[in-house]
Amino acid sequence: MVLDRLMKDAGSGPLGLYATVSREWQRLIEQHNFSRISVNAERLASFSSCVSPRTQPYVKYIWFCWELEEYECCACAPEEELDEMPVDSPSRDDNLRIKTALETFFGLLSKWAPAGDLVLDISVHSPSDSEHWFRHLSFEPDATMDREKVEKLEFGDDEGSKKKCQRRRDLVPSPESIISTVFGKIVDRRTFESNAEEARWWRELPSVPAVTGVLLRQQTRRRWNPRSLGRMFSRFPRLQEIHYEPWREWDRYEQKATEKDYESLLESVAFANPQVRRITLFENFNESYADALITGHPRSEAFQCDTSRIPSAAVGRLVAQASLELEHLSVSFMVDAGSFLAACHGNSSWTWPRLKTLTLTTQVFVPGVDALRPIARILERAAAAARKMPRLETLHIWNGREGLAASFRYQASPPSITWRGTWPHTLRHDVVYPWKEVVYDRDPDAQLAVHHEAIDKRFVMKSHADAVHYLNLPAAVIRPVSLQQIRLDDRVRAERRAVERQYMLNLIAYGSGLGVDPAVPMV
Repeated sequence: MVLDRLMKDAGSGPLGLYATVSREWQRLIEQHNFSRISVNAERLASFSSCVSPRTQPYVKYIWFCWELEEYECCACAPEEELDEMPVDSPSRDDNLRIKTALETFFGLLSKWAPAGDLVLDISVHSPSDSEHWFRHLSFEPDATMDREKVEKLEFGDDEGSKKKCQRRRDLVPSPESIISTVFGKIVDRRTFESNAEEARWWRELPSVPAVTGVLLRQQTRRRWNPRSLGRMFSRFPRLQEIHYEPWREWDRYEQKATEKDYESLLESVAFANPQVRRITLFENFNESYADALITGHPRSEAFQCDTSRIPSAAVGRLVAQASLELEHLSVSFMVDAGSFLAACHGNSSWTWPRLKTLTLTTQVFVPGVDALRPIARILERAAAAARKMPRLETLHIWNGREGLAASFRYQASPPSITWRGTWPHTLRHDVVYPWKEVVYDRDPDAQLAVHHEAIDKRFVMKSHADAVHYLNLPAAVIRPVSLQQIRLDDRVRAERRAVERQYMLNLIAYGSGLGVDPAVPMV
């Protein structure tokens, strides 16, 4: 009881001192202290001495958090310095440092003997990201943020950073140049002389059998090349779980290239990591970024940003094929359930002997008469696929964006299907009957329950993150800390709109002779 209390209050003092009380306390305290560790540029040099062979089996989670060079903001930098501002983040020097750090880090981890599960969480960011335009951004280890920290982030922490924009320009839409900065490429083609050299470099990295899970969360807005990730994952021969939360590409042509790289990633995992049993892919986005980029390039043929993402059918087919040996699969926005289920429908011999949970998104879940038949077709094909998933426990198909949210849920025990959404939709007989057959295959005496649930109209869907929350989707869809960060981003965006609206009202009032100065504080 004493030890439990000490560990719960670990933030109040140096818990490591209690390890000197006795051998028993040393073992238990070290298990707690070493279960989750973080590694950055400063700690990497002393990493091997900090984690001994005796304490290495205690480590279950490593957060590799790499900080890039700081950069100036065009809103607060002196005009004479603008020409000296770095255009790219990461810079070429940054990428070379990441490359060297990975060589060192993989070399150290390669000496670890496999000891249960070990999750490697990789994040890359610049301290300047949250000092200029994106003050609300946070960079956290993979853990649910406590209430105090959430409130601190939401209501501002002016004491937490010494360097802030002086013009509060974070209250207006971010320009395309700043958005492009935080979405730079990690270890890109500038780091290597050729694709062959890059492939050889990944291939020569030491194998790390201790790692069983990889997290790449949405707080890393800079982009890993999916093809490179496939090569990285091949260095983990015991990899069982992949959780990847990339951001969508903003340029239409870049998106097509990235989709080809997604295909390469999926093929690589199937070939080099056949033991993987859990895959989560959550492609994040922010409508305000797309709006800002479209506004910044209204007629440019060199840059074309689509308002909404159009998923690739080819990637959908490969995800469907990759799911055959999985136990858990969740794919949001990267592919559409329609292409996934079409691939399943076109390959009648496919079966999923291990699959327990399946979560997909689809753009056909929208209100309106025209959507009724596409929704029914998706759900009918989902039932046909579920009949070849003998261990399936839950299936979710959902859609969410600003203003709408809807989901279809099947659960095996007790048997039920549920429609939940921001608009009424009735599951008709032609949809319900195939799911009755799914239930009958398992238990001829079981009865299927059909539910319809409405989301309270008081809940406003500011984005897909609100949809995840109010649809009660499973936690495996996205990491809890990522969901919190996206919802915080939504709140900031709502505040920006309120400021802009008030500013326009002030201008109108001032112009109509009501004597309201548009320069008065708007918040």
